[in-house]
Order: sequence, then C-alpha cells, then structure tokens
Amino acid sequence: MDSSREDLEKWDREHVWHPFTPMQLHAAERPLIIERAEGCLLFDLDGRPYIDGVASLWCNVHGHRVPELDRAVRRQLGRVAHSTLLGVSNVPAIELARKLVTLAPPGLTRVFFSDDGSTAVEAALKLAFQYWRQREDPPPAEDEVPDADGRLPRRHGGQRQPGSGGAVPCGACPPALPTLRAPAPYCYRCPLGLERRTCHTDCVEALADLVRRHHEELAAVVIEPLVQGAAGMIVAPEGYLRRAREVTREYDVLLIADEVAVGFGRTGTMFACEQEQVTPDFLCVAKALTGGYLPLAAT
Repeated sequence: MDSSREDLEKWDREHVWHPFTPMQLHAAERPLIIERAEGCLLFDLDGRPYIDGVASLWCNVHGHRVPELDRAVRRQLGRVAHSTLLGVSNVPAIELARKLVTLAPPGLTRVFFSDDGSTAVEAALKLAFQYWRQREDPPPAEDEVPDADGRLPRRHGGQRQPGSGGAVPCGACPPALPTLRAPAPYCYRCPLGLERRTCHTDCVEALADLVRRHHEELAAVVIEPLVQGAAGMIVAPEGYLRRAREVTREYDVLLIADEVAVGFGRTGTMFACEQEQVTPDFLCVAKALTGGYLPLAAT
C-alpha cells in the first residue's frame, strides 16, 4: 500500500531511530527521506538529487541500480532467495567462496560466511580462541587481543562473549574479552607526541613491544590495514602493517585483518594487505562484498 508523503514523514519523525541524529526530529524539521537512486545519486521525495558521498556507509561501491547487479539479483530470485548453510550448501555460496579464495592473499583457503562486518570479526576472534584451545602445544597462559588503536584479546575470560550467539561454538571464546591497546598510528596527531619526519614508526614498535611482552597470553592482534575507518580515517604510516605481521609471526600470535571498510579496491588494491605483501591469519570482509545490495560478510 502506498503511503502519502505526510504519513511517511510523520512515521519517520515519531518512530524511526536515526543513529547519528537525535532520536526524534523537531516537529518543525522535515526528515530527509530517500525515494530512489541512480548511479552515485540519491533522490528525495521532492526529486532533489544528493551525491551519495559515503557510498551508503562504505557499501555501495559500484553505485545504485547497476544493470549487471540488478540482473544477477533477479536471476537468483528466480531460483531461490535464501538457503541456510547449516548442514547443507548452495551454489552461490560455493562459487563466491571459490572466488574469494582466488582473490585473497596467498594461504587463505577457508571461508566462513556471516551477515555483517562486526560478525565477521567476531567469527575470527572465536576461531582464534578455538585454535588455541585445540592446538597440541598451547602456551601455558591465559587469553587477550591488541588492535591498532590496538586490541590484543587475551586467552582467558570473565564476563560475556564479544557478541551474542554465533555459529562458532560458544566454548571457542571466553565469556569476556580482555584486551590490550596499542597507540593508534595517527601521524597527524601522534599519541606519542612525535613528528613523522623524525620518528622511526614508534607506534608500531609500541605494538611490537606489547606483543613481545604478552605473547604467551595473546590470542590475536586485530588491525584495520592501512586505514582505520570509523576511528577517523587514520592512515597508518608505510611499513606499519608489514612490521605488525613480522612481530606476530616472530612471537607466534595470530593476526586478524579487518578489511570491512578498506577491502575491495578502496585503498588501490583488491585488499589493503596486498600493498605491504601481508597475508593475515584471518581476513574479514563485508560491506562492499555485495556492492551494498545485500547483507553479507565473510571471514
């Protein structure tokens, strides 16, 4: 049933949560409601165009209403819209997994599908913990993770899991996720108070030092390669990622690359890790994976 413009605006104002604006718009304000899109443009109810400068929050990297993508979606809808991977498989999942393995840095050969970027990273964390549980010679310690702004999850627990539920066994993760944090590789406002032209990438050495001191209790290092997205588009200095991989290899710590915001060509290569010839132990992708058409992620 088609709704009137007034009905749409009233319902949006009173009932729709907008995460980056106040819960309810002022009565005198008219909510911006998108009716259609084409290419890089969004159109509101009055037909006014807006440039989709954030690609629908980093998802819609090919534009809206791309004929090839529209045809592919319609073709698949003529077969099946959804089929679980719980005990069965399906043709698109196999074909996509095979393509992802072909494109990914060498050595990554298994694919775990989920629905969004947060879940892709959570799956990587659970798999990392499961790795330490099942390894024949686990270090005689507990559990953690840094990331750059640096989460280093540890191998022990206390409160609740990093996310609720999940297809990876609950025993794979501790109830809590204690972490260590390394300083962000933020050259413009260096957390260490240094200047890029004279420093020796001290931020990554601070991360390396954390790994060196805590490697017996670390489960993994989580890092957004090259660019930290939601943290403020922080561009890491050249060599940061490569050094992080070197030190995690040296001290036998897993490396999780969160490429949800930087994968699929957004830094100039298919995956950001490629720019420094790094193969992480886990690669997490989402958003641009479907061009913004469907919710899907992979680890």
